[in-house]
Amino acid sequence: NIRSFLIKKLDLLKNDYWKKFRQDIFNHIRDHTYVVVRDLPFDGNNRLSVALASIIGIPEVQYNKPRPKMVRMFGPTTGSGYDENYPHTDSVYWPNPTDLLVLQCVREDQNGLGKSRIVPIDLLVKKLSEQNGIVNILYKQKVPFTLDPRFGKTGMHMQYILTRKKYASKYYHQVRFLENDIKECITNFHVLLSKSILDAIKTFEKKAIMLGKKTEFLAKKGDWVIIDNKRSLHSRSPV
Repeated sequence: NIRSFLIKKLDLLKNDYWKKFRQDIFNHIRDHTYVVVRDLPFDGNNRLSVALASIIGIPEVQYNKPRPKMVRMFGPTTGSGYDENYPHTDSVYWPNPTDLLVLQCVREDQNGLGKSRIVPIDLLVKKLSEQNGIVNILYKQKVPFTLDPRFGKTGMHMQYILTRKKYASKYYHQVRFLENDIKECITNFHVLLSKSILDAIKTFEKKAIMLGKKTEFLAKKGDWVIIDNKRSLHSRSPV
């Protein structure tokens, strides 16, 4: 097991510095839903990335591919493009999406484009609460998402965009969202949704885009961006 070997080799879990590093990351994500760790060395073999990710949680292996991967490379020509430009959460096609998303910048855009946009769901819900009934609709009406074949052969599953979960005696908003995937499921599986939920989805995405533009930032080479995938939406500006 490469992950276990790396942890043991680097002795990360027994070192007080790395314990503090991990706790500081958790605290910042708890309070802000994401954290940027600046100026880490970039390791082309990904050993450092896997080791550091492993002291935070258990890295997820990408299955259903010719060669399962723990680390994936993304760029303007290798990513999904459309989805990355719009607010979304990852692994909407799993019954239980991944908790954290870890990104390391390989090289920043030479023109200062491709800025990261992260929107905490608490902030988005607060802004949407000012508009009549939208949050309530998103909590009460399920919408379709693609279902990973590992979890069934139906092709899709119905899930809520907004839910609430309790951690340490406190309730938190959680989100699952990928507007383009919802639209494709509606078409491919002939799902009928009410006008109220369709309008709410459009407003939800529009408001998230507006908030993301206000706080966007450019990651530099080596920077780690760690995102709470259940408590925030992420996207990037076009490149």
